[in-house]
Amino acid sequence: MKTTSKPDPMEREIARIRKQLLALGPMHPGSVSLQYQVCGRSGCRCMDENRPRRHGPYRKLAYVYRGKPVCRFVRAGCAQEIAMQVSGAK
Repeated sequence: MKTTSKPDPMEREIARIRKQLLALGPMHPGSVSLQYQVCGRSGCRCMDENRPRRHGPYRKLAYVYRGKPVCRFVRAGCAQEIAMQVSGAK
C-alpha cells in the first residue's frame, strides 16, 4: 500500500526561502571599498614632499574565507557588478 504524506510545514518554509534566495541571483560576501596607493618610486607624485597625491581610487573587495581575511582588487569594468553582488541589489 502506497502512502502519500503532505509536505511538512517546515519543508514548505525551507522551499519558499530557497526560492527567494535563488531569485536574488549571484551574491558575494564581503564589502567593496575605495583604496588609494603609494607606489614608493622617487620622483612620483605620490612621494611629493609638499603635496603627495596617491594613486587611485582602486576598488578592493574584502571578505573572510575559511576563517581568514581575503582582499582582492576589482577591475574597473567589473566594479559595478561586484558591488551589486555584495549588496544584493538588482
